[in-house]
Amino acid sequence: MILYHYLLLVFFCYLSTGIVEVTFPDYFGPDLDIYSGYVTVNEQSGRNLHYILIKAETNSSTKPLIVWYQGGPGCSGLFGLFGENGPLTVYRDPIIGDTRLTYNNLGWTRFANMLYVEQPTFVGFSYSNNISDKNTGDIKSAMDNYKFLQLFIMTQFPEFAGRDLWFTGESYGGVYVPMLADYVLADNSTVLYKAFKGFMIGNPVFNCQGGMIGEASAYDIDDVNALYWHGLVSYTNYNNWTMQGCNDPTKAAGYPCQWIYDNIFNQIGYIDQEKRQIPSVWPSVDPDDLFQDFCTGNGTLDFINSPLMDDPNSPCDEEIGDLIVEYLNRPDVQFALDVPSMPWDVCSPLNYKFEAQNMVNYYLRIIRNKPGVNILVYSGDLDILTVPLGYTLPCLSQISKNIMSNWQPWFVNGVTAGYVEKYDMFTYATLKGAGHEAPLYQPVSSYQLIYRFLMNGNLDENVMRRVRTSSGFRKQSDMLRYYGLQSK
Repeated sequence: MILYHYLLLVFFCYLSTGIVEVTFPDYFGPDLDIYSGYVTVNEQSGRNLHYILIKAETNSSTKPLIVWYQGGPGCSGLFGLFGENGPLTVYRDPIIGDTRLTYNNLGWTRFANMLYVEQPTFVGFSYSNNISDKNTGDIKSAMDNYKFLQLFIMTQFPEFAGRDLWFTGESYGGVYVPMLADYVLADNSTVLYKAFKGFMIGNPVFNCQGGMIGEASAYDIDDVNALYWHGLVSYTNYNNWTMQGCNDPTKAAGYPCQWIYDNIFNQIGYIDQEKRQIPSVWPSVDPDDLFQDFCTGNGTLDFINSPLMDDPNSPCDEEIGDLIVEYLNRPDVQFALDVPSMPWDVCSPLNYKFEAQNMVNYYLRIIRNKPGVNILVYSGDLDILTVPLGYTLPCLSQISKNIMSNWQPWFVNGVTAGYVEKYDMFTYATLKGAGHEAPLYQPVSSYQLIYRFLMNGNLDENVMRRVRTSSGFRKQSDMLRYYGLQSK
């Protein structure tokens, strides 16, 4: 209750001086053109969305504008800036012990102007003078995002009027982005309509299989099969599942399929996105990443190598989210951003109403309202239970089945970075070894994915790939193939 009154006092008393050019405290790296500001999307309630704009590092006056939308709902776009695709990353100084910033040479600002938005209201540094604005949902968020974009471009940064405009994001950004694009393309006479080139969205929520994500029998079928073929489910349980006909959506929601489903998850172990907290036990599975290392906070097959093996009291590496939270709660950082002094967190609880449901209709309307619009949907292929590719592909098939270029590998530095398939209405790609937040897990391939699609509309690598030659050394699998006991 005390915190509630404190925040209200902050919101009513705070009056920003406007857009500020930001010099971040304790940043060590090349000069960057950074701005922090607010856009008032509702004058009556004083609803203000905060953003950070970082201009492209070279030729910013000609580069496109990319707007990044974090998922949640209720998570801040600043996590994307400091943790995924921005030119800045947070680390702890090993001598002083304070959080500091360093330059990330895989920031998307190398090829675009990047705009990171904190939305809906009450996420991050965004605020309202009316506490009831914590009651929000898909429709209100989409309207606010549209209003934000109009005012940002037309009144605050008119230099972007007419510039190529792209939306990007991940997870529940799969709802934010298409709904915003739907508003933008509803009127073909506007500046935003004419500037809009398309969107690129990762591991997106679609809700196309008969209910909200994870709340329909089709998702249960996806889960059981994916988990079994990745070695997390016993043959006994999987055989029971198949023998009972549970791969049939009409049966999966009933008995005994739901009993088998619950038994499977009880046997898998503790499922959690959080890192290990001493002295608690490690989770068994992170739904965001099959190979999550719960000590380092990133995916690796070398997950058992950690200081905990030798010393159970030894702390794990600090997670990037914790470092970002600590840095953005520093008073000098909030002063530099010209935001009200307030607690900041990566994600904030909201009274959120899920209204959009199936996103397929939004895609179809977007494509109809602007033929030729560019759409890239991508999946980190190690997202196992949050929004895995098994949830996404059936939804895309409802948009189009007209394949223009068949499923094939795409490459970074001659190495397979994932797979890509081009349809007449969109392009779909996977990122090999990436979890739910692909740029966090595979920053190099994510950088190349976005850069190539933005510039060329495809994922082609214009370098000669090395041809593998036999060294004469044979493995066990080679011998199985030699005797015809394994497929090619």
